[in-house]
Amino acid sequence: PRGVKIMAAVLRQCIAASRLGFGRGLGLAATRKWRGFSGVLYSSEASQSLLKCVREDLKLEQQALVKLPSVTGYETTVTGSQALLQCIKGNDKVKVELDANNAVEVASDEEASYEDSEAFFAPAFTVTVTKPSGDQIQLECSFEEYGDYHPQGNEYQSMCLDSVTVIPANTQELETIYPALSSSFSEELYESLMDYLKDYGINERFASDILKFYKIFQQTCYVEKFLKGLEQVVQN
Repeated sequence: PRGVKIMAAVLRQCIAASRLGFGRGLGLAATRKWRGFSGVLYSSEASQSLLKCVREDLKLEQQALVKLPSVTGYETTVTGSQALLQCIKGNDKVKVELDANNAVEVASDEEASYEDSEAFFAPAFTVTVTKPSGDQIQLECSFEEYGDYHPQGNEYQSMCLDSVTVIPANTQELETIYPALSSSFSEELYESLMDYLKDYGINERFASDILKFYKIFQQTCYVEKFLKGLEQVVQN
């Protein structure tokens, strides 16, 4: 029945939200236990129950919602689930793109058990450096599965490079461009590319700022895009 499917979908969202870290001041509603049900529910009853639940969750989430933090040295633009960070370094333009839907679950301790490790979600993001000639270097970055993560200081020093793409100026068909995976790089080339990123401000400070930004950005999308959207659909 439609009502059951709706409840199941919301349950999956709440489970996902709790794994994203919502619950300790963020996503408080996601940690609440759901009441089980059996048998067949009428759509009208299910809709009323769902609407009440969504509004309760929305109230709690909005109370915990805080303003998006800034990322040092970057101008930030948010469109839907996507965030764009931009700055100028010398004569070069630097653009960092990330999406609230594109996260990688990482753990702070490789030796700890799943229950004991402090798992959290970190963003994969794209850095594009545009030269005055129009030529671009596009670097796909993420965070390693295990790293030196300090929850209190929000420092995370295991940012890594996944691939690099060179895009000549006036390229019309991006499908013809070859992205080189970092697994094929020599150690010297990989380290040189990481230094190249640091030269443009993509360093440990940036990693710390982007993690703070991303956690709140995800929560904002959960409230503004999911809960509010669900409330509007159900009440109609």
